[in-house]
Amino acid sequence: MYLVCMLSTKSEKYSRKVMEQLIERFYSIRAQARFDDKIKQVIQELTNSISQEKVFMEFAGKLEAHHDLLFVSELIERLTFVIVASTSYSRLRAVLMGQTKTMEYAETKEELFFALFNTWSYNPVSTLTLCLLTKNYELAYRLMPRFTQIEMDTSKLIALGSLVHLIESPVFVNLRLELIRTDKRS
Repeated sequence: MYLVCMLSTKSEKYSRKVMEQLIERFYSIRAQARFDDKIKQVIQELTNSISQEKVFMEFAGKLEAHHDLLFVSELIERLTFVIVASTSYSRLRAVLMGQTKTMEYAETKEELFFALFNTWSYNPVSTLTLCLLTKNYELAYRLMPRFTQIEMDTSKLIALGSLVHLIESPVFVNLRLELIRTDKRS
């Protein structure tokens, strides 16, 4: 894996091919035990060699064209919780939240958001999470009524429960403070 990461930093074309093959590999092993651990490990290796922004933007771009939308939704959910829950991605979260202006791959926070948003939209909980993380509260507010139009199966309810748990974590302290400020102003 390390060799693949090293080689993919040398060529943009090779990097895209690696992403395509990784997605197909994830697709073929999605039913295996410890699938989540494998995804985390692979992404960690990639982001050690390649910009975190680039890795997630490339995944988003390649997943958008994938034929199995259920798989895309499931993988997006896993990628979302990797970004939000792992301490390794605090820099990426800072970029998404607008707390740092230093970008490694995307030119702006908005470019990164839109690159992710297009694909993250395949999973409603991940879309909401991305909106909250990037402080796009108005968009999150407008998405909430759409949840009533979606069939909420067990996996979506579990993901929504995980989001509620994450909102109570330090990652979303700004969101909680914003909610308190808004409440006091009204």
